[in-house]
Amino acid sequence: MLLDPQIRRVLAIDDDQTTLTMITLSCRALQSNIRLQTASTAERANWLCRQERFDLIILDHQLSNMSGLQWLDGIKPHLRPSTAVVVFSGELGPGDLPEYQRRGVLQVLSKRSLTLGMLGTTLKQALDLACV
Repeated sequence: MLLDPQIRRVLAIDDDQTTLTMITLSCRALQSNIRLQTASTAERANWLCRQERFDLIILDHQLSNMSGLQWLDGIKPHLRPSTAVVVFSGELGPGDLPEYQRRGVLQVLSKRSLTLGMLGTTLKQALDLACV
């Protein structure tokens, strides 16, 4: 699929509809050149990543059938090296943060203290880094 190079392609992966709605609202408020795709399952996210190259992936740490770490390990060959990844977490295990950092994740945000403003700032920074 050919897209305008000025369009920022974002994929949000979360099995919680409230979080996907929050991401959608933040992207709309951020800028008009974002093309947001959402996936509520890892399988749907895998299919989308094989169809399109994303500038930013917003990933839930705990999907319904696997962790965000497992998903990243499986999809990494299908992502561009410049694809930025931001992770949302309700709760991380003791070794999860270093593992995300080792995989090049830009930031891990806590769902418990997340605000629309914080989310918008993080997404803008991630898009700026991914799209240089």
